[in-house]
Amino acid sequence: MKKILIADDDEFTQRILSRIIEQLGYDSDQVNDGEQLLKHALKEHYLMIISDIEMPRKSGIEVIHTIRNDFPNSLKYVPVIALTGHKDSEYIKILLKEGFDGHISKPFSTKDIEECINDTIEKSKNLDHTNGNGNGNGNGLNGMALF
Repeated sequence: MKKILIADDDEFTQRILSRIIEQLGYDSDQVNDGEQLLKHALKEHYLMIISDIEMPRKSGIEVIHTIRNDFPNSLKYVPVIALTGHKDSEYIKILLKEGFDGHISKPFSTKDIEECINDTIEKSKNLDHTNGNGNGNGNGLNGMALF
């Protein structure tokens, strides 16, 4: 079964997301901070990562930079979804420019999570990780918003 990595320092949010993801037919792993996220992402292949932005040890922004810039090519293109309490459209645009493939705003519904996962899977099927030039410098879903 495909797995989704959840990174959030709030255990209640982790449990809710994990239950929703399980209801959608996926397994999940949960971590509490950005450092743990990076360690898990290097050890196991995930269908996608859902990462809180404001976490201890490494923020979601630091995590996305590390994944997109420092991970091996086989791992750097995993879709990463920003989980944030911010709903401001300008803030969301910044997250997408930083390399996130989409976002989920808190509070979220089961429908929000399901749509985000389905959209991310669909868009990643047709993704060209080379930006069309064959050099492998593409990033994620190239900043396309999922909602």
